Amino acid sequence: MVIRAGNLMPQIAEAENLYLAVVKAARGKRHQEIVQRFLAGVHDEVRRLGSELLNGTVRVGEYRRFVIHDPKRRIIHAAPFCERVLHHAIFNVCEPVFERALISDTFACRLGKGKHAAWRRAQDFCARFAVYAKLDVRRYFDSIDHELIEQRLERLLKDKALLDLLRRMVASYQTAPGRGLPIGTLVSQHCANLYLGVLDRFVKEELRVKGYLRYMDDSVLWAKDPVTVRRWSDEIAGMLGERLHLSLKPPIRYGRTADGVPLLGGRVFAGTVLPDRRTRRRVKARVRELEMAFSEGRISESELERRIGSVFAAIAATKCLRWRRRVVGATNRVW
Repeated sequence: MVIRAGNLMPQIAEAENLYLAVVKAARGKRHQEIVQRFLAGVHDEVRRLGSELLNGTVRVGEYRRFVIHDPKRRIIHAAPFCERVLHHAIFNVCEPVFERALISDTFACRLGKGKHAAWRRAQDFCARFAVYAKLDVRRYFDSIDHELIEQRLERLLKDKALLDLLRRMVASYQTAPGRGLPIGTLVSQHCANLYLGVLDRFVKEELRVKGYLRYMDDSVLWAKDPVTVRRWSDEIAGMLGERLHLSLKPPIRYGRTADGVPLLGGRVFAGTVLPDRRTRRRVKARVRELEMAFSEGRISESELERRIGSVFAAIAATKCLRWRRRVVGATNRVW
C-alpha cells in the first residue's frame, strides 16, 4: 500500500526548487527568445510563480499546438515556458511519490530507466521464454479518463492545493468530454504512466506473469507457450475496457522470441538488439538531410558532426556498426 504524501505545495513553491525547475526547463532552449526574456527577469518570475502557487492562482493549459511525424502523425501540445517551469517544479518534488506507485518493469518517464534499460530487460526475458505478445493501447493519450486519473492521484497525494492544481491541469485539455491528456507536457507523461500502473498490477499480481514490461502504452508479455500468452492477452483486453475504459490496438502481435521481439524501434533477441527497418529508414533519411544542409552551407561542419552524433546516439545500444558505416561511408567521415 502506497502512503499518501502531503505538505508538498510549500516544497514546490520554494525559491530553490523553482530555480532548479528553470534550469531544467531551459536546458537546450536558451537560444529561444521567450526563454531569454524569462531568464532576464528570472528573480521576479520565480517570486511571482511561487506566490501564485501558494495562493492557487497560477494559470495552466495555454498550449501551443503543432504536428510532428515521428514516424506517425502526432499532435503535440506545448505549454508556455513558464508552465514548463511549473511542471518541472512539481515533479522535482513529486517524482519520488509517483515512483513508489510503479513496478520495476515500467520504463517510461523514470530516472535510471528509459529505452535502453527496457531493451536490456527484454533481452533477459527473450533468453527465458519461447513466445511473446506485443500489446499497444489504441489512441492512448486521447482515451485517458479524467475521473479515473484523478482517483489515482488522490490515492498518492493528500495535499489539497496540489490536487486542485493537478485537476485543473487535467481538465484543461479534452479530446471528448472528460477524456484525454495532451502529448508533450511533463505532467501528462507522468499521469499517463501512472494511469497504466493499474495494468501493471493486474499483470503481475492477478495474472502472475513473470515475463512482462511496459514502456508507456507499449507492453510485451513473454510465456513458455502460445496458448498461455493468448489467454493473458484476452484477459488484459477485458480488464482495460472494464477498469480503465481503454482498448487494445488490433492486431495483437504474437511471435517466437527466437525471431526477435519488436520494441521501441528495435528488434530484441536474447543476445542483441538490432534497429528495425523503420528506424533504419529514418536514420538514413536524417543523415542525408544533414549532409545536404552541410553541402549547401546551411550548417557548419561542427554542427553536422554534433547532429549526426545525436542521430546515431538513439541506436547506440543496437548492433549496427557495419550498417552505420555504410550509411555514412560515402561521406568519408567517421562518426
